[in-house]
Amino acid sequence: MDGPHLDQLVKFLPTLKAVAPHDSSDNGATPTLDGGRKLTSRGRNRRSALIAKATELFAQQGYHPTSVQDIVDALGVGKGVFYWYFPSKDDLLSEILRASLFDLRTTQERHIGDTENPLERIEKGIRASVRWYSTNQDLLRVTLFCFTEERFARALLKGRRVSAADVARHVEDAIEMKLIAPCDSILAATGIIGVIDELGRSMAFGGRSLDDELEQFAVDMCLHGIVGSN
Repeated sequence: MDGPHLDQLVKFLPTLKAVAPHDSSDNGATPTLDGGRKLTSRGRNRRSALIAKATELFAQQGYHPTSVQDIVDALGVGKGVFYWYFPSKDDLLSEILRASLFDLRTTQERHIGDTENPLERIEKGIRASVRWYSTNQDLLRVTLFCFTEERFARALLKGRRVSAADVARHVEDAIEMKLIAPCDSILAATGIIGVIDELGRSMAFGGRSLDDELEQFAVDMCLHGIVGSN
């Protein structure tokens, strides 16, 4: 029986925060497949094309309704090409998650850089996340679906804990520097992640487009709350 379509899954409340991928293709090394087979440049491109097309189809028509045949037909290749790179559709989806979550986390880290002020680090991370959500809405839709499947949700929940710990360290630094009042850093981090997630869903499902106002709202809500910055 086919599962629900992605546009029916907005009620779930996941995060896109990162778990590191096992595939070395995301860190600059030569990627390998199961069995130790190394990918050529052409192989990396073809594998990336499979991932991109599958992400698009999963987001548009749902994971379960989309078959391997649908993916290869859309690319004009045979099923043998698909199974050369991925043992199954589930393995492909797992790789989509690993790669996308890793990309989000590295995007956040790149924007934060060597910023010393912890509140500025939090602000830069918020802005980077909101922008990433805006340009990766298909990945957000796919991730929302994955929280409905136990075999995928476990990894995503692990990623949520990792992300909360990352943000909590910035919060703890801000407390130590007396920039904010003492609080439960994990709860504060969870609240920040929740605001970003909800704004991401509003862009993916609610028709809201990213603009300076939305980005600033995310920062103000996370750092100042409903009272505002004034």
